[in-house]
Amino acid sequence: MALTKTHNRMLSGAVISAFDYDGDNAGEQIANAIDGLPVGGGVIDARGFTGTQTIASDIFASRTTPFTLLLGEAIFEIDLTSYGLSLNSNQQVILNGTTCQPSTSNPTGFSTTASFFRSNITETTGTISASSASLVLASVAGLEVGSLVAVNGASGVNTNSQTTLSSTIDGSVTTIPLVDASDLPATYTVFIGSEIIIGTEKSGNDLINVTRGVYGTSPVGHTSGDTVSLSPYFRAVVESIAGTTVTLSGNATTAVTSARVLYGITNSSVSGIGIIDGRSDRTIAAPAKNSFGIFLNLATRFTIGDDLVFRKWDHGGVHLQSSWSNYVGGRYYANSRPADSTGANLWLFRNSSFNVVNIAEMTDSYVGLYIDDRTSSANLYDGSSNKNTISLPFVSATTNAIEISGSNNNTIVAGFVQSTSSTAISVATNSQGSTLRSADSNTIRVGAVSGSPAAASIRNSNNYIEIGSTDGGIDVASTCDSYVSVKDGTSAGEYLGSAVVNPTWFHQAKEGGAIRIASTEVSMVADEEIGRFEVYGSEASSPGAGVKGAITVEDAGGTG
Repeated sequence: MALTKTHNRMLSGAVISAFDYDGDNAGEQIANAIDGLPVGGGVIDARGFTGTQTIASDIFASRTTPFTLLLGEAIFEIDLTSYGLSLNSNQQVILNGTTCQPSTSNPTGFSTTASFFRSNITETTGTISASSASLVLASVAGLEVGSLVAVNGASGVNTNSQTTLSSTIDGSVTTIPLVDASDLPATYTVFIGSEIIIGTEKSGNDLINVTRGVYGTSPVGHTSGDTVSLSPYFRAVVESIAGTTVTLSGNATTAVTSARVLYGITNSSVSGIGIIDGRSDRTIAAPAKNSFGIFLNLATRFTIGDDLVFRKWDHGGVHLQSSWSNYVGGRYYANSRPADSTGANLWLFRNSSFNVVNIAEMTDSYVGLYIDDRTSSANLYDGSSNKNTISLPFVSATTNAIEISGSNNNTIVAGFVQSTSSTAISVATNSQGSTLRSADSNTIRVGAVSGSPAAASIRNSNNYIEIGSTDGGIDVASTCDSYVSVKDGTSAGEYLGSAVVNPTWFHQAKEGGAIRIASTEVSMVADEEIGRFEVYGSEASSPGAGVKGAITVEDAGGTG
């Protein structure tokens, strides 16, 4: 899909004032104004509201008319314990000196994904064949070319979340005994052989009250030890719509009939100049359910404006889940709870890919930018977050300022990256699940990095890391086949990891600097290759000058 920096636009058609419509509060007046728009949509001017205004319900969720809503210098409040504002496709909200916030400080969110603004989701059913991009839906209401579709069961098995049967079952039982059910989510779709089983209940290691043989499969007997695999959503973008037949951007792995289908919104935005304030109080206990400023799920071509400020949200300023080809801008302050080891300023989570991120500043959080495939318990949305392009002039966090976990082919360009108490940049295999996803082929270019015990930690292959200067070492672990370049640093950069199975290029261009190879691997054999190094003296030096003593090798008791 083509992506531009902003999708905001003043829709053609009516321009009306929210003050021309009755209502007990500003939210009702705006809702009635939306209802007053023609089918083609228009502009609602609500800039005349001042002071503190209440939006007493989710006024957008059931209203699908395209609109551009202009808000002014007022404080708009919602009851985050009960609802957020759910935008549909082609709906734009533009702030003009506006503050959007919960009506109470430190609120417990209405769900674990509670947020002030959020993208709406539509549910229907559909049928698709294996190796096919043609999906037939029961309804296409609100679906548009460019929308992201999720089809339950059509992605086949997920090796990242697997277990086995603990005993033999026949085709009629509704309790599925597992060796370990801890990684399966509360709502699950699993494969045993070719049978698809769905459910929403667990008891210990048993899946209970399940529905067998769904989506065109048949309930059959299975043997103790058979593999049980979670099946995440098959996701693809709508390329064309003909009646109820939709052509997708990719082919399904497995065939499903009358399966659950979800689709998200496209071409919407929250932009302008304003503050989206979570009102979190870090001095008191964390709420039972944390919240976000904006939560996008299955959204495409959504714009989050450059001049927005996100602050004091318990779990994150912005959270993208399975959202593709969006633009994320803004400034982010104190979104997370470091004392509770929770949250990040910005999440690109669970298969959020192809997004463009341009953040002016990001500070005072537990994690700064988090690019991740899943969390401690699996989810039907799980998947690597890949091919995002990110610009971060300044990012500072308590732990990892930039963390890429189980995700690939992301490009990050940053100015200054700082962790106040941990490694500033982390690129690693996710430690969660049965078969772990690696983090490969990411590119990170940073002007300066500050972190301890290491400036950067690289754990996977084919990553390209280029650092201008650093006050800490570089931790490169085993099985890496990556390029790491450090131009300058007070501790010069160090190889701190175990034996490298695949050679790593480590380029240290610091006059008078040193590379210390400090292997802790006791199983290394003599003459084992652990990497390739280039060391330079001053620019005026002749080739080879100043190299003597630049590399030292320290033995930790092994045979290498």
